Amino acid sequence: MKNVMLRATRTFIEDLCAPEYAHNHLAVEISHPDGFTDAQELSIRVYSSEYRLLGCDTRSLKGKRPRKVRFDILSEEEWEAGLYRIYVYRNGRPMGWTLLELYSSYECWDRTEVEDFQTRPEEKYFAETFCFLPLEVY
Repeated sequence: MKNVMLRATRTFIEDLCAPEYAHNHLAVEISHPDGFTDAQELSIRVYSSEYRLLGCDTRSLKGKRPRKVRFDILSEEEWEAGLYRIYVYRNGRPMGWTLLELYSSYECWDRTEVEDFQTRPEEKYFAETFCFLPLEVY
């Protein structure tokens, strides 16, 4: 993967249309130096370090080749400082993943490189298969 970068910050967005339970937002931007070619949509799924789904968002690109795409992840839970697993999908297929550490302050961007799955096949398996299995509640 050619230097696909991801940055995220915890934020309060006043003008974002959000449900009343969503007190905190996670703004995530993904950038590619050559633009996202052959992509009709990009999406991300954010998990805790223990693989618990915390939120997701999708953006339709409609034939554009943007270099940067922004996502707004809404959650009823507060985005705390710590490690988060973020999986990036292009046209519904896993493109890469990253382990991002959010720090304690709001409106402060944390940045990391999106990795491909060559060195971590277990992450690819999770992104392709396991995260889409239905949850059984007993």
